[in-house]
Amino acid sequence: MDMPDNKLSWLALLESRHPTEIELGLDRIKQVADRMHLQPESAKIITVSGTNGKGSTCAILESIYRSAGYKTGRYASPHLIDFNERIQLDGCDVDDQLLITAFTEIERVRGDISLTYFEFSTLAAFWCFKHYEAVIWIVEVGLGGRLDATNILDADVAIVTSIALDHQDWLGSDLTIIGQEKAGVFRSGAYAVCSETVNNQGVIKVANDINCQLFIKDQQFKFELGTSDWLWQGRDLLQNTISYSQLPIPNLPVVNAAAALQAIVLADLSVTKTAINQGLSNATLPGRLQELTKQGTDYILDVAHNPHAAHYVVQELKRRSIKPDTMIIGMLSDKDVAGTLAELSKLQCSNIYLVTLDVHRGQKAAQMAEYVSKDLPIRQFDSVESAIKQANLQASTVLICGSFVTVGKSLTLLEGY
Repeated sequence: MDMPDNKLSWLALLESRHPTEIELGLDRIKQVADRMHLQPESAKIITVSGTNGKGSTCAILESIYRSAGYKTGRYASPHLIDFNERIQLDGCDVDDQLLITAFTEIERVRGDISLTYFEFSTLAAFWCFKHYEAVIWIVEVGLGGRLDATNILDADVAIVTSIALDHQDWLGSDLTIIGQEKAGVFRSGAYAVCSETVNNQGVIKVANDINCQLFIKDQQFKFELGTSDWLWQGRDLLQNTISYSQLPIPNLPVVNAAAALQAIVLADLSVTKTAINQGLSNATLPGRLQELTKQGTDYILDVAHNPHAAHYVVQELKRRSIKPDTMIIGMLSDKDVAGTLAELSKLQCSNIYLVTLDVHRGQKAAQMAEYVSKDLPIRQFDSVESAIKQANLQASTVLICGSFVTVGKSLTLLEGY
């Protein structure tokens, strides 16, 4: 076949080619990865799975390692605005030409093996990392862990962040079983870090079964958050206690920073306290409590789309003394709308704008309204744009949250991408 000659044509081809959006299993992608020799020879690999906090953990890892002078590759999904966001080389979006070269190489070697959109993009990311000679590969799991396409790599250190109900159609509703799936990225004889607040027996069982050294929050590592800084204490490779004091509070969740620090110690690349301080101060992630002002209105944007993430947003806004008067929320149809809005309603916003997402799996505003209390001050809008226009007329502080689609569209409108 003739290869596409531009990125948009490639992405359209990938979207149209495979019959299903998600197809868990590693056989097909592993065959192609082996043909491409994608396993790195000397790079360190940190893989991050979990329900919430994966992106923040990866962003903190990347920021600290870059501050320490290492060449980094970070893979994340989904993207907010542009596909290139998924593949970061030293903190910058991959350029179109390198991406097209990666796609072309995958197409050349895959033969008759069918790949999903996510599998294709995962292979492209790993090809770019190897081509760029990244020293540290930071890999965010897409769905679950054990059968996710990213799990073709053997992580030197694997992190499990939070474990909560999400993607129940694929992962079920038993938190122990979900924990086992997410711990599927652990490797025998390697290291694992778990920042789950309530220790998950599924995660612990997997680590024990495969003889993986597991470092659990509040057991092997912990942190204390002060008013202007924080303290981290953990263990090194010899199980000696080490600590860092007077750390700067990042703009991302400190619990994820604590897990990232433990992983950095275990990955055993030289990182100074100065690099840690600088990396924590510089770590950002679009769409995670991102603040911006447009025409005199203050906006906070966050991709919280389940109750666990919504709870964090509420707590963090209160900690920062931010009181939104208006909330705009749009979600996908397979998410827990009622539970998420129950958490967000604790902000007691004067206006709650439910928006219809006109995408695959998008939830209609009218459907969302059926799941929430009739006592809430709800209005329905047929698009993110119409909700933002109304907010501009009457609101001073607006929280925009829910799907990546909601936040991505909002950033496009507010920042003029």
